[in-house]
This record gives sequence, structure tokens and C-alpha cells, in this order.
Amino acid sequence: MRLSVLLAVAVATLGGCAGTSASARPRPAISSPAPVPAPVVDNTGSAWPTIVGSLITYGQWLLADPDPALAEVIADPGCASHDALTGELQSLLASNAMVRTSPAVITAVDGPASATGRRVVVEASVSRAAEPVVVKGHTSLSPSARTIWLEDRAELPATMLTMTLVREGAKWRYCSVVDKSGDPDGEALTDVL
Repeated sequence: MRLSVLLAVAVATLGGCAGTSASARPRPAISSPAPVPAPVVDNTGSAWPTIVGSLITYGQWLLADPDPALAEVIADPGCASHDALTGELQSLLASNAMVRTSPAVITAVDGPASATGRRVVVEASVSRAAEPVVVKGHTSLSPSARTIWLEDRAELPATMLTMTLVREGAKWRYCSVVDKSGDPDGEALTDVL
């Protein structure tokens, strides 16, 4: 009799471990958002609104998934834009952070009708909302957990920018981006993204 009671208790206990109990709850899964693939960079020809928009979109993707080695896709090594973007990406990596980017709004772009040399100057009016910088990949088992917010990147009100682009092969990349009215001596690429 004693053996059958112990056996019944063991079966009931094992059954509860298998999740057949009415009060058993499944464990929440820990997951990170699926990586977003890199946007295609359309930076050939002389359709300046398309080129500028594409370079900005790729730059924003980089801020959301920092990799300094990819800065050269949109910024020419040795130029101020490349140095500024690489520095920003390295800083984000060192802080295990990312930017939740806000879409840039490009309202005017003016450049040469055709590009014959290796360097062109394009003027563009760009704005975007403020952007939060958050801890990258922060997940938690708690459904009430919040994103860890590190800081805000300031809003960029509509600003006329002078963009110097250089061509390597057929592809245009930033060399410098200047806000002549706000900071004529500084590099503004990371402010735009």
C-alpha cells in the first residue's frame, strides 16, 4: 500500500513538471528584434535628391546598428564626414547603444545638372525630429521592463546644408556637410542623420 501511494505521488509530481497542471505557465522567451537589412545605397548619377536621401537613409541605418567599418559606404575615408561618422559609431559601440532614428525630411536639393569631376557641391534643406539614444538589445523577462534611455539627439530644424560629395568610381560619398548658418566651421553629417 505504501509503495502504491509513493508511486502515485511521484507520477503526480512528474506530471506537474511536464506542464499538465492547470496553474503551470510557460516561460517567456527572451528575444531581440530581428536585424534590419542594410538599405540599398543609390548613389550614382546626378539625381541629387535621390542620392542625398539614400546616403542619409543608410547613415541612419548605421546609427541604429553601429558598425564603424561601414562608414566608408557613405563617407569618403580621409574626409571630415568620415571621421565624424566613424567617431559617432565608435562611441555608440563603446556605450552598447544605438539611435532610434527619426526619418529625415528633405525639402529642397540643388546641385549641378551634370557632374564632370570627382567633386560636387550640393545644397539641401533637411530636418528631422529628436532621436533617443538607447541601450542596444536591451531585453528583459519582465513585461513591464522599459527601454534604457541614455539621451536624446537634438532635433534638427529645417536647415540648409552644403554637402561636398566625392566620387569614387561611379559612387558618390560625403566628404563634408556644413551648416553655414549654425556652425560654418564644423562637420554636420552626424547632426543630419
